[in-house]
Amino acid sequence: MNEIITSLQNPQVKIWRSLNKSRSERVKNGLFLAEGEHMAQEAVKENKARALLMDERARDKYAALAAQASAQGVLVHMLSSHVMEALCDAKTPQGVIAVCPYPEEVAAQGPWLVALDGVQDPGNIGTILRTMDAAGYSALLMDEKTADP
Repeated sequence: MNEIITSLQNPQVKIWRSLNKSRSERVKNGLFLAEGEHMAQEAVKENKARALLMDERARDKYAALAAQASAQGVLVHMLSSHVMEALCDAKTPQGVIAVCPYPEEVAAQGPWLVALDGVQDPGNIGTILRTMDAAGYSALLMDEKTADP
C-alpha cells in the first residue's frame, strides 16, 4: 500500500468515479466497481479484482483481505473517507471496493441461461443473478432497456 489518496482530482480517482456514472464509461475503461465487503471478498476470492480500494478508517477491518489481494498481485489503494464516499453509491459505504474487469458480452454458454427484458431495478437484477448462481445457471442475456448489472 502506498500513500493515502486524498484528492478527488487524482487522475485514478477520476477514472474510478466515472465508472459509476454510465455504462459507456465502464465499457470504455473495461472496469466496474464492486462495492462492499461481500462483493470485494468475492472478487478477490475469484481472482477477479484488478485493484482493491480501502477507506483509511477500515484499514484494520480489511487487513486480511488486503493481504490476500496483495498476494495475488492486486494493487491495494488506501483512500481518505471523503474520496471513498465519492466513489460509492451506497448511503453508508462499507469502506472497501474491488475494481473488476467489465464482463464481455455473453455468448451461448450452455442450455441454462436467463433473459431479461426491461428490468429497471438494479436490486432486482442482483437478486436474479444470485439466484442464477445458486441454481447453476451459466449466462444472463439482457436487452438495452434493462438496468446495468
